[in-house]
Amino acid sequence: MRCSLARGLTLRGFGHAGEVQPVSAASLHIRSNHIEYRRDMLTGWYVNGERGLEQGFTLETPPQRAGSGSLVLELAFKGDLTPRLIEDGGGIEFTSSEGKRVLQYGQLTVEDTSGRGAPGQLEPRPHEIRISFDANGAHYPITADLLAASPAWTAESDQAGARFGVSDGTAGDVNGDGYSDVVVGANLYNNGQEQEGRAYVYYGNGVDGLPMLPRQMRRDGWASIAHLGMSDHRTAFRLGLIGRMPLGREDVKLQWEVAPLIAFSDRSIIRGSSPAWIDTGTGGVEISQVVEGLTPGMPYHWRVRLLYRPGNALGQPASRWIHIPWAGWKVTYVRTSTKREIYLPLILRRH
Repeated sequence: MRCSLARGLTLRGFGHAGEVQPVSAASLHIRSNHIEYRRDMLTGWYVNGERGLEQGFTLETPPQRAGSGSLVLELAFKGDLTPRLIEDGGGIEFTSSEGKRVLQYGQLTVEDTSGRGAPGQLEPRPHEIRISFDANGAHYPITADLLAASPAWTAESDQAGARFGVSDGTAGDVNGDGYSDVVVGANLYNNGQEQEGRAYVYYGNGVDGLPMLPRQMRRDGWASIAHLGMSDHRTAFRLGLIGRMPLGREDVKLQWEVAPLIAFSDRSIIRGSSPAWIDTGTGGVEISQVVEGLTPGMPYHWRVRLLYRPGNALGQPASRWIHIPWAGWKVTYVRTSTKREIYLPLILRRH
């Protein structure tokens, strides 16, 4: 997309407002990630960097035709994207035929050779982008600098005047996938009541989350236990989870809380964690632990989470509590067995 922008925006005119003249042919010069289009009185250039495609124009002298008012650079625009001015006037966004935001073009800065800034603005027109700025009293050469970048992620409230983005912050790990999530406020959003506001929560990895697969299993781990199923053991069953971290490899532990049909804050619940830190690797690691000391024939529910190694890059002590998606914490997940283990004597007879 950055390269297509370089091909699609072509300088075709320069001069004072109302006196814009066609520019002369340019000579191309390429050096590493720096491209220049040199003309007699101005040079257009591109630098492809980490922030995006930086585009600039260096004006060596004032326009040959004298005039007054702002200086104007006219750029012919080619391509199937549609430019429109961003609401705050700070740039232009290009959208596809489906209305998807593809590119932002802006962050215009204008400085003369002494470092003095000058106010500037962008204006999208049919098949044209106009850059204008006040150069009165400026010392040449003057540089106009812009940035074109493709957003890694975009969101909107789909309601004009909602002030979406007036506030934002971390939401922690809401869906328990190991990725930090973000909450964005729109304090004037209307939804049944005028300007009642709305908070939007977005998952850190852009989808519903990497599967952590919380599950309940037989004590020996040989097979899973279905919802409302019974353990193979009178006083124990096993809990498991996929250990993942959003920032790559890290050491984690499995932590659990198991309780009869009571709140998890009750003193009678059983809590525990795996004894040692486990490396998640790059793709996650399955962690399971036996929960023991339960009452035979008792219905239980449970929840699990990951403990993160102290000093981890995420800066959080643990993920949120998660459970199997069948129902809430007031519903039975599993029941311990009522069967007693009976050992019969083995009698060997000689024939």
